[in-house]
Amino acid sequence: MKQTVDEYTFKNAFRARRPDNFTWGGLSALYEHLIELENDTGQELELDVVALCCDFSEYKDFDEIRKAYDIELCYDEFGLQKFNVEDEVKAYLRYNGSAIIEHDEGVIINNF
Repeated sequence: MKQTVDEYTFKNAFRARRPDNFTWGGLSALYEHLIELENDTGQELELDVVALCCDFSEYKDFDEIRKAYDIELCYDEFGLQKFNVEDEVKAYLRYNGSAIIEHDEGVIINNF
């Protein structure tokens, strides 16, 4: 038996089981990402709050992701940073196959 889950129900399921994993804006962004994923693949997803908390993490910005994953920045021969942190972290995440879900309150990525 399947039940359609709207954004309100999705957010409340997280608030009931894992209230501190995502911001309210992050939950909206994650919900939209999962709906797009369902539409792109044609497969319905099951709402499993614990599994989603294991699969995704939210960060306040790309520098916080850089620190969490110990991403080294590229420097030129003069010791100047070649690229900005956001671009380098995005390249690293894409290389590792992570989804990047940006929203007003931060960034959500697939854990890998």
